[in-house]
Amino acid sequence: MQIEVRGARDNNLADVSLELPLGRLIAFCGRSGSGKSSLAFDTLHREGQRRYLEALLMRTASLRRPDVEAIHGLPPTIGLDQRERSVASTLTVAAVSELETSLAVLFGRTGVQRCPRCGRIIEPLSHDAIVERLLALPSGSRLTLEAPVENGPGVLEEVVRAGFSRVRVDGEVHRLDAMPPVPAGATVRIVVDRVKIDPQKRGRLLDGVRLASRAGKGVVVADHGDTTVFVDRPLCVHDGLVLPPNDPTRFRTDATLEDLGLDEAARAVTVDGRSFLQALGSTAGELREDLGSWTSTPLTEAVLADLRHRLDVLLELGLGGLVLGSPAVQTSRGEGVRLRLARQVSSRVSGVLYVLDEPASGLDDASAEAVTRVLRALVHQGNTVIAVDHHPVLVRAADHVVEMGPGAGPRGGHVVYAGPPDGLGDSPTGRVLRGEVRTPAALPGGGTVSLGGWTVDRPGVTVLRGPSGCGKTLALEAVAEAGRATIERVVEAGVESIARSRRSSPATYTGIWTILRDLLAQTREARVQGLASSAFSLNTKGGRCETCGGDGEIRTVMDPLPDVWTTCPVCGGRRFQSDVLEVRWKGHAPDELLDLAVSDAHVLLAGNPALERSLRALLDVGLGHVQIGRATDTLSGGEVRRLKLARELARGRGPGLVLADDPSLGLHPEDTVELMAAFQRLAEEGSAVVLASSDPWVAAGASRVVDLPL
Repeated sequence: MQIEVRGARDNNLADVSLELPLGRLIAFCGRSGSGKSSLAFDTLHREGQRRYLEALLMRTASLRRPDVEAIHGLPPTIGLDQRERSVASTLTVAAVSELETSLAVLFGRTGVQRCPRCGRIIEPLSHDAIVERLLALPSGSRLTLEAPVENGPGVLEEVVRAGFSRVRVDGEVHRLDAMPPVPAGATVRIVVDRVKIDPQKRGRLLDGVRLASRAGKGVVVADHGDTTVFVDRPLCVHDGLVLPPNDPTRFRTDATLEDLGLDEAARAVTVDGRSFLQALGSTAGELREDLGSWTSTPLTEAVLADLRHRLDVLLELGLGGLVLGSPAVQTSRGEGVRLRLARQVSSRVSGVLYVLDEPASGLDDASAEAVTRVLRALVHQGNTVIAVDHHPVLVRAADHVVEMGPGAGPRGGHVVYAGPPDGLGDSPTGRVLRGEVRTPAALPGGGTVSLGGWTVDRPGVTVLRGPSGCGKTLALEAVAEAGRATIERVVEAGVESIARSRRSSPATYTGIWTILRDLLAQTREARVQGLASSAFSLNTKGGRCETCGGDGEIRTVMDPLPDVWTTCPVCGGRRFQSDVLEVRWKGHAPDELLDLAVSDAHVLLAGNPALERSLRALLDVGLGHVQIGRATDTLSGGEVRRLKLARELARGRGPGLVLADDPSLGLHPEDTVELMAAFQRLAEEGSAVVLASSDPWVAAGASRVVDLPL
């Protein structure tokens, strides 16, 4: 059994045809921009998603097919795009891993309700359940069923009108026809029925319970020597507090542990004596250990088993120390990657194709081994896993390796190798596995400076190194804060520094498109039509296609399914109005210029110093394969970091502080070597460069390495 791909041509794929074995762990690798993501996501995953959605929606016209002749044997696909996206600050670790859903079911279906004021247990029972409790009393026991009523003016008259003949006042039973005035503050209960416990009298007991409940507004009092109070709805008799029914929806909170938004009644619900807040306040490891002592019943067995399974996956991935109620946004990138992976693995589906984007990228070897074991578990469940990754640990563990290349962009798009990992020859990944990749020459440091409690080289390249979760990002933030207070020029190459949207692109971010818009506006065609520079902007009205707002595609929200993007029916995906598309510069229309890869644009646009400087910088940081008009919200976290760095390189030189978190994220080691050369150039010009990374090829080019323990 296998997946057969014939004639794949998306992006830079050069008419790719290959066979992929089903039920195996497959690694797609190659240098950045070689076409591995185009084959895995833009071809295989898109086609799998298209087939599913078309079957679901029973329509075919609007869903764009990948550019491929045929794909046979493709199972249903699940894509896990590990590109860094903004995570809602209210989402907890438990919510992202879907542990919160299981906990909500456990507390909402089986939790014990307690009064939030007095702490007493509130156990609503059906009328049949109340009768069963009464029948459990010794046979022949005398029982009085009573209904409490509020003492006030005219209370006895109301009881008489209701047809009852006896009441109990402060413990004493009285006939209503001989009843003295009721003292103020006295407790009053209607005597509904007096009966001996006998299984043959089940029907009479049930009628009495129903009548007492109706008269007592949900409260039934059974006097059998002792007094037992039953309720058929959630209310505290002691405090007179009516509570909402217990339900799982009360615990889906979409909020952090500090502000869960739970009402006081939900906070008081317990399972085996633990509250929902106490469960979320535990680490994954603590809760897993604690679950061993939780009482398992036929009602709770399934959900407890699901909780144990999900927690075991988190522990296997080295996430046992995460507090379940802590904000997921505060986890490290590596932890975030594994957290999302845990969610997929815990679903226990089989017979599908998982397409995973960089599941081990940026991780130390131990963490990568944990990820690989989990991917193996997916395969053992009967799935096929394609991991777009070149981490040596994962590649060596794969059953089948597909390397794309030989280069990036126009030089890529070919299958360089397909087979077992030990057959990789003289290819970029083969050289990595054999330890033949040249490492960047270590840069000698100059002076030193203390920033945020850390000693860094200035000028020089300092690398904060350590396993995932050791605090590299926090250390980098401390250096940044200290640097902003003492150093005039501070450059932070992080994803949060760029507004990521459909109309933001490398061309707009680096200023390339501003220059090109002016050049387009100066052409004869533009002057004849009266088109100003603004007509070539995708952010303002006037020249862009207004049907799609300049996106080229139209989004259809499919919640809870992924959004579907379809080609704009008006502009055909070209983003501009027809008169704007008639303008040419160097033979290229505006949309064609935006579709140029950086490497191609560098050749075409040579001769303009401003364009040359920005395009050269993009090449230097390893973004030669990226289209200059590609939306920044489709770039990986590593590509966004390098885009930020490229803009700073293009702006000019000078001493300062340059910071980057995981700069080699998603890069092949040979690409990392080239990236480190760019950082070293900044250091040579007098800057202190501080990088947080566990990548050995990053550390190899440093002047100082600071190891952080876990």
